[in-house]
Amino acid sequence: MHHHSKFLLLFVLFCQSCSQSIVVNTVIPDPLVSKIKNYNIAVVYGPDIQNFQFEDTDIEPSDITLSIDFQDSQMITFSRILNGFFSNLTTLDNSNNEIITGINIYLEIKLETIEYLSPIQSGSEKHAIWFNYKINIFDHTRTPITSWNITGYGEDTIGSLKTTQSLEKAIDSGLRDVGVNLSMKIEDDFKKLIE
Repeated sequence: MHHHSKFLLLFVLFCQSCSQSIVVNTVIPDPLVSKIKNYNIAVVYGPDIQNFQFEDTDIEPSDITLSIDFQDSQMITFSRILNGFFSNLTTLDNSNNEIITGINIYLEIKLETIEYLSPIQSGSEKHAIWFNYKINIFDHTRTPITSWNITGYGEDTIGSLKTTQSLEKAIDSGLRDVGVNLSMKIEDDFKKLIE
């Protein structure tokens, strides 16, 4: 048996029931934006944003499972950007449907999808991850006004890094991209909501 065949056989035997686990601790810097004054904003985060566990079993070889614990990193991303724009930001429990005196705008943020592409799946040396969120926006009476789709994309080349480090960098990059896209959406479209 050739050395390559022995190595492959050992790898396959070793990886049966293998799993990779990653815990996300993304740090999002404060955005350099101008405050929007005189608006009280209430935010409701969907349960998948508060503490999300991503699991992918569609990775080759088929015995590998990837598990990503996002903890509260998605919520921190949105909170950091929103606090950069609004001085009066209130976070509500996702079961709270009451109308609160003094709140001008309600934001309901939901995770629509997370898609992950492994280096094996893509045939490249890159981890890639896509985030897609929907922000439903309501007026002071909680009547729907509009909704925004906010996306983010991150990738990182494995190179000399461990594959988990590369994936962590791709996730960080994707969440930062979400923050940038949310900032641009607020700067471009918030005034339309309040006119």
